[in-house]
Amino acid sequence: MKILYIHNTGLDSESANVIQVKAMCKAIAKLGHELVLSIPGTNNKIYNNYFLIDNYKIAERNSNSKTRISKYLAGREIRNQVKVFKPDLLYIRSPLLLKFLCNLGLPIIMELHNDKLNMHNFILAKYWEFILFNAIKIGNIVKIVCISQALTDYWIHKGIPEDLIITAHDGVDIELYNQIIEPKIAREKLGLPVDKQIVSYIGRLYEDRNIIYIIKLAKLLPDVLFIVVGGPIYEAQKYREFANKEKLKNITFIGQIPHIQTPEYLYAADILLALWSYEVPTINYCSPLKIFEYMAAGRTILAQGFPTILEVLHNNENAIIAKPDSFQDLYDKLKYALDFPVNNYIGLNARSEVIANYTWEMRVSNIMNSIVK
Repeated sequence: MKILYIHNTGLDSESANVIQVKAMCKAIAKLGHELVLSIPGTNNKIYNNYFLIDNYKIAERNSNSKTRISKYLAGREIRNQVKVFKPDLLYIRSPLLLKFLCNLGLPIIMELHNDKLNMHNFILAKYWEFILFNAIKIGNIVKIVCISQALTDYWIHKGIPEDLIITAHDGVDIELYNQIIEPKIAREKLGLPVDKQIVSYIGRLYEDRNIIYIIKLAKLLPDVLFIVVGGPIYEAQKYREFANKEKLKNITFIGQIPHIQTPEYLYAADILLALWSYEVPTINYCSPLKIFEYMAAGRTILAQGFPTILEVLHNNENAIIAKPDSFQDLYDKLKYALDFPVNNYIGLNARSEVIANYTWEMRVSNIMNSIVK
């Protein structure tokens, strides 16, 4: 099948958004589909000047402006790409694209990641919701993909037909985790001590991720080394300076790393922390990429039990679950987890489950199979 995946942002970041899109495109191509990913760019030769990555093509649209409004002016460019590529199916994540594509008579898969179709403007959110339901009514959309069961339930309650919707949690590129690497080997490669227990967090460092909890844990557990990996740079520096003021010698803020290096840091850890808070705007509907990467590493996961996290992780089965927004319970569960050996049954269960159920190829297969009549 010829598929055109149309996205509204470029690939020049390490955001979860970009990682997810690239992973999906790689998986679609790996399963034998002919795929072109359309993204904003500055290349005028947009129709024949593809470049190849992971067996799929990327086509840049001619973006005359890098301002926020440029995406609203891309309709003509996108329709021209559709005309040139002649796809059998369109795959999108933005309701804005429905305005450009609905009158082309092509089947569309629409992926949704939240209950609000615009996180910053209530009026726009309602407008895009109207556009979405209109597209469903006239039959352009063949499948709605939601990243959690909670999000599926929300949109069914809003009126999307149950047979039009599928739940598909995010996944992992299992090729990056083909074989478990022992902590000693990973630590020697990264220059980390081999004789300490290491607790790691990998992800964004915004205040709504409760990063301050990690600093408090480091204070209470001076014999444990805490490794924090992620950005943005200014957030990493802020927490680094705070830890220095507290004279903490057992916490290190690595900063942002290329996504390809993530497995090394996961394998170096004894315990992997998964932290959020109720202040995260998408907390009720999210499917965080880090969960599936943590699972693939086969290490003990200590996660706060927000509802959609519990759709995947289960206490004392494939993770240790702490109460959301409770530092005391997090601390108690961490002390409990520190008694577990590396490669214990919880970590190995998580790895087995992610391989069986949450690879990107499996996600794509489930979605594509759901549209076969």
